[in-house]
Amino acid sequence: MTNTHGSPPRWAPPSSAGPSSSCTASWPPSLLVAAAYAVVASTRRRPRVFRLDVPMPGPRLTAIQFLLSGLDSLIAASVLWTLLPSGQVGFLYVVTVVTATLDQFGL
Repeated sequence: MTNTHGSPPRWAPPSSAGPSSSCTASWPPSLLVAAAYAVVASTRRRPRVFRLDVPMPGPRLTAIQFLLSGLDSLIAASVLWTLLPSGQVGFLYVVTVVTATLDQFGL
């Protein structure tokens, strides 16, 4: 593979359809935490945590939070994909890497 100047590229395109296993290993616990949050927010208005009453949003606001979070990740991946060289990396790959990275760092 060569670039427009005839020299080899500085980086190799990804050989697989997704990130390495070290990036994807953290999604099951994160999915469980998100599901637990959705259940608690939908069923309890003020759960007690360390003798404190914690106000929780209702089901509608919880769904909006999840929707906005997914939209934020999609927009971040879109911006990054737009800045990458054309045709080098697929959009789904970039979405997967951005989502896994945000999950890995708890953002």
